Amino acid sequence: MRTSNKLIVGLGAILVVATITVDLMLKSIYNRIDLLDPLKNYDAIPATEFRVLRFIGGNAYAVSIQPAPSTGIKVMRSRKGFLRTEHHGDTLFVRFSVMSNGQMRDPEQVPLGLIISTPHLDAVFATGGDLILRGWKNGNLKLDLFGNGSADLSGLQLTVLTILAHENALVRLRRTNSADSLVVRSEQKAQVILEDIRAKKITPVLLDQSHLVLNKASVKAFFLRD
Repeated sequence: MRTSNKLIVGLGAILVVATITVDLMLKSIYNRIDLLDPLKNYDAIPATEFRVLRFIGGNAYAVSIQPAPSTGIKVMRSRKGFLRTEHHGDTLFVRFSVMSNGQMRDPEQVPLGLIISTPHLDAVFATGGDLILRGWKNGNLKLDLFGNGSADLSGLQLTVLTILAHENALVRLRRTNSADSLVVRSEQKAQVILEDIRAKKITPVLLDQSHLVLNKASVKAFFLRD
């Protein structure tokens, strides 16, 4: 066999072995993936404990802010390059390099791009973004929402819940919320929708063509109590 033919055969054999090796490696990696894991497409990023969250941006994905025994952040892998976090004192700054598109959207119908977990939360300040807050209990919580952002609140059991909505923001108190005192300030065409909230006291302030919307259940809870 000529030398050139031997080289061609040798290179062909190397390529076959390399292809088989890579295929086996990829198969091994694939087999280790739990296809039923809802977080399989998320990466964890470093986070230290905080009590105040300042959020800027949105990038067309929802952000879940949830109670947990320890602090953690998980970001959808495809969104990781757009995210930056900074920690100053008791405040975590979260910035997406792309803002929301300015449309009022339902956070529960938007893909979940970021999951923030923490054992303590006193306040959330957000410009843009579509936020989901669920399951916070005890103590006081303040939500201050700007810039066409939206927020869904469910399962809250608080002493004082303060909602400040500005600049076309939209806040929904969606399911099984309760508070001893509910303070609402809505301005600059913002909307606060009380779908399911029981509170002993409500203090509303509405300015600049803003809206506070109550459904039948909320009207009964606030105005038709024994």
